[in-house]
Amino acid sequence: MFCICIALRYITRAHSDEAHRTITAA
Repeated sequence: MFCICIALRYITRAHSDEAHRTITAA
C-alpha cells in the first residue's frame, strides 16, 4: 500500500512536469 502511494505520487509528479513542459513549449 505504501509503495503504491509512492508510485502514485511519482506518477503525478511526472505528469505535472510533462504538463508544465507542454505549457512552456506552447
